[in-house]
Amino acid sequence: MVLTDDGAGTAAPDAATTAADRSEQTSVSPSAKSRPGDWAQLFGANCDSRSPDHSLDWSWEPQGPPVVWRKPIGIGYSAPVLREGRLILQDRVEADERLVCFDAETGKERWITRFPSDYQCKYAYSSGSYATPTLTPEAIYAVTADGDVAAVTFDSGAPIWERPLLKETNAKIGAFGVGISPRLWQDRLILNIGGKDGQGIVALSAATGETLWSATDYGRGYATAIVARQHGRDFAYVLTEQGLVSLDPNDGKVHWMYPFGIQASAERVNAVSPIVVGNLVIISSGPGPGTAVLDIQPDGSHKLVWKNQRVVDGQYTNLLELDGCLYGVTARRLAMLRCADLKTGKLLWEHESDLCRANTLFVDGHVLVLGEHGHLGAFVPGREKPALFQMTAEPVLSTPCYSTMALWAGRLFVRNEKEVVCLDLRTSSHPTVDGETLTRNERDAESRAGSVRAAAQARN
Repeated sequence: MVLTDDGAGTAAPDAATTAADRSEQTSVSPSAKSRPGDWAQLFGANCDSRSPDHSLDWSWEPQGPPVVWRKPIGIGYSAPVLREGRLILQDRVEADERLVCFDAETGKERWITRFPSDYQCKYAYSSGSYATPTLTPEAIYAVTADGDVAAVTFDSGAPIWERPLLKETNAKIGAFGVGISPRLWQDRLILNIGGKDGQGIVALSAATGETLWSATDYGRGYATAIVARQHGRDFAYVLTEQGLVSLDPNDGKVHWMYPFGIQASAERVNAVSPIVVGNLVIISSGPGPGTAVLDIQPDGSHKLVWKNQRVVDGQYTNLLELDGCLYGVTARRLAMLRCADLKTGKLLWEHESDLCRANTLFVDGHVLVLGEHGHLGAFVPGREKPALFQMTAEPVLSTPCYSTMALWAGRLFVRNEKEVVCLDLRTSSHPTVDGETLTRNERDAESRAGSVRAAAQARN
């Protein structure tokens, strides 16, 4: 049962979710293309943790960028996503997982859609939500910690279709519930659900939720699939419990599986999403396996470029590649930010700070870093060990902060398990002198100079 609240307190029951009844529900023909600057899926428009925004203000005060607004939310690690001026957040309040739609400019709540959930994490972590929604102009696709997959309308959150995919495929619930974010490719969602009888990886119709193909008996990881075009062909890469699987996203044909990860412990899982750089596929996991780089050949096979257990081995964090450098963190509790050479795996530098197990985002020539204890940092990337350009003296959010960031139109969106905060990195709306946008420090200096000029004029 799905309940939708339009913001005025009116709840409407969902449509039934059987295959027969789904044919009578709203049908969508999704468009995966985002407008410039939209952050409509995990890790942004191109799944690479990069934003096209530019000309931002990096002259923060010690407390960090100005706060535009902050709103209380429920628990969970799902990341914020944005499209067309709307922020969509998945969280959990008591026995409901929720999709909440906010106005990105003001933080005003537009609507809430609820999904009843009885999942309880047996460890000292959140009981969900874990997965990050994917947005199109027509629909929002979400996965709950219970393993239900649903589509609702982008405008109002009204139900389109829903499937209890974990139960249907007889998949195990796992150590931390279901945390796979839906990867939309063309007309389908690709998910590593970890089901049995050839249902480890499935592709669902985005319009109806029907299964288009299924493949493998590999267990579920907590990484999100990625689809890339290499050598004139489309490849889907899915980091499962046992390793990286290469498939044809059109029909699910398996090309190969590269064994990778830890199978000895239920708490240690593959939870870093792969990234693609040209014909290279980079995977990482920890603690232990580290990072491996595979070179995809013209016939679709792979060759190992390098594997290193001691450079980057993050867990539930992201990978970032810039100009031949790979940025990531180590998995231990006092984790460090590291930079490695993409071609060789050689460690170039490491930075130890209060950021610890952090997520990164590249924008406007800077790498933004949100630490697990709520500190926000920024540095100029490079092969030499950087001087930290900025780091907040105090956290911008209370610990823990395990969710990735999102950037939209110069606003940075961050969350923990209590609130979502919109921070202002813009300069375009600030006062200018002779048509040139001023940094915050320059504005302060200009303000002081203006006061001196005014005082001098008054004396004269």
